[in-house]
Amino acid sequence: MQKNFLKLNSNKTELLLIGSKSTLSKTPNLTLTIDGTPVSPSTQARNLGVIFDPTLSLDSHIRQVVKISFFHLRNIAKIRPYLTRPAAERLIHAFISSRLDYCLRFVLPIAVCWIVLLAIMGLRVYFTSELSEDNAKQTAEILNLTSRIQELETRENLTVRCDNLIPACTVPESNNTNLSAEEQELKTRIQELETQKNNLKLKIRMMETNWNELNISRAQWSIDSYCLGNTDDKCQPCQFGWGLSQPSCYAINDPPSPRWKTWEEAREDCKGENSDLAVAHIPAEKNDIIDKYSPFSSGTTGFWIGLRVEDGEWKWVDGSDLTDSSFNAEAADGRCAISVLRENNWVSVSCGDHKQWICQKKALSLTV
Repeated sequence: MQKNFLKLNSNKTELLLIGSKSTLSKTPNLTLTIDGTPVSPSTQARNLGVIFDPTLSLDSHIRQVVKISFFHLRNIAKIRPYLTRPAAERLIHAFISSRLDYCLRFVLPIAVCWIVLLAIMGLRVYFTSELSEDNAKQTAEILNLTSRIQELETRENLTVRCDNLIPACTVPESNNTNLSAEEQELKTRIQELETQKNNLKLKIRMMETNWNELNISRAQWSIDSYCLGNTDDKCQPCQFGWGLSQPSCYAINDPPSPRWKTWEEAREDCKGENSDLAVAHIPAEKNDIIDKYSPFSSGTTGFWIGLRVEDGEWKWVDGSDLTDSSFNAEAADGRCAISVLRENNWVSVSCGDHKQWICQKKALSLTV
């Protein structure tokens, strides 16, 4: 490589040993030296968007895809009341189809389970809304019919009074017969609607049961991320790779500069990790973000935080106003803030610039 004026980039070079668990346990520690640079085996490697592991179980890849899918499903559930039925069907079909990448053809049994899971979740988001709407319509119709029955009964009572008090005020017998027949028809209709309502409630309960089971499985994935893989087999307040500064966990995202992101892209990346860009409401949080999680930053080369201009004011991503008087940059549209260690403060830059970023989430509460 040196003859061709090339140099190995160790940060982008990964070595993955593939085999069965018994075979890998017998394999001694292996380190390859390429052009003077040692390369050790990794626990997982990403290739063309797929995360491989030594046993090719693809557990890490599936967990990552499921995590992203939950995020998008929650967004679909929020906008479902504003969509027509055909639009909702197209959205659910498009979402499920978009998850079928080429890697799944090599793991067919796992892929089938995953597709079924996505289908159940998508249909649950769609049909729960549909059943709720139908239930509301049926209830409104029942109330309307009940009001009509009461009106008919009142009219029938008035007819009886007329017969008793004023002989001249008579109601033909045929009218009474017609009113009785209409009343019976309305009662029959109410019974049918009550039956439909009960059936809808039963379907909702069944779907809620399936949803709860899926939530239990999802909760187990979240617990695993805090508890598995630790050397002392104990759960930690933060996931692996996150730093703890109570009451929050922070993750520094400092990839090579070609992979830096805009403010919006950085926030989407944090949301994919069930977190958001870092927020500081008190001086202690600000000091932690600048001193601990903004390494080697200076000038306008810093880390995105959750602060930007909205409606002519600096606001945090949680909707709160900026109260730190030490940061007095002009609140111009299209401006976002970065954390810079050398400046010991925030710095205003264009939201379209590409920077590194800091994610933040609440630390897990542990009890002994």
